[in-house]
Amino acid sequence: MRLRSASAGLARSHADHAAMLGADRAALPADQDARVPLGRFRALILAAKAATGDPAFVLHHAAATRIEDHSVAGLIIHACRSMAEAVAQLNRCGRLMVEVDLMDGAARFSAEIGPEGARIIGNRPDPDAFPELTESAFGRFAAEFRREFPDRPFARALEVTHAAPDQAAAYGEVLRCPVRFGAPRNAMLIDAARPGQEFGEHNGYVFGLPAERAEALMAELSAAECLPARIEALLLPDLHKGAFSAEAAAAPLGMSRQTR
Repeated sequence: MRLRSASAGLARSHADHAAMLGADRAALPADQDARVPLGRFRALILAAKAATGDPAFVLHHAAATRIEDHSVAGLIIHACRSMAEAVAQLNRCGRLMVEVDLMDGAARFSAEIGPEGARIIGNRPDPDAFPELTESAFGRFAAEFRREFPDRPFARALEVTHAAPDQAAAYGEVLRCPVRFGAPRNAMLIDAARPGQEFGEHNGYVFGLPAERAEALMAELSAAECLPARIEALLLPDLHKGAFSAEAAAAPLGMSRQTR
């Protein structure tokens, strides 16, 4: 299984926010587009919550920061014409911020229209293993919409699969909507008109600028994801013999033993 990761820019944003609140600043990669193993990213989040004494640190980070400061994916999402377009771009290139496992090629987020309104549904498997990602995602939806339309309510209700945490009261404070914990799925209910509502500062020129960089970075992630599977396929047939070497694995892949 591929080791999932988050962008160094996103990790740095959380570390910076924790430092602003008085925590010690963690050392992180200098490159905004470098990768941080997901386990290390989660450890950073938990350390930031402990160091700041704020169990709602992730929700408050989402409310206090801007998505376009985290990665090239954030720039693309922020430059979208509407929320529906932003969610589509989030599904396309959001893994540049955080990679997650998705079953059967499902989108990270899907939409469902019903009599009550529209629901943004999070499709991440086993979400309770890292509930802070749920907080970050829906906190970000609410915060970014509020920046565009500060006088209009956004979320009408939120369902989350994890049990009520210590910071349960902060959900309503930050998201400004009732929250149901221990629900069957992670979903945010919004007004049915919100997905198609156009943002006032859409800039098509800015939208196009980071696209080439995003495509290159996603290609790098895909290549890194494919290589372990190719090596595994080569080694498994002879693994029981106990006779294999780095040279034997590298040769069929057109690589040297030293290739990284």
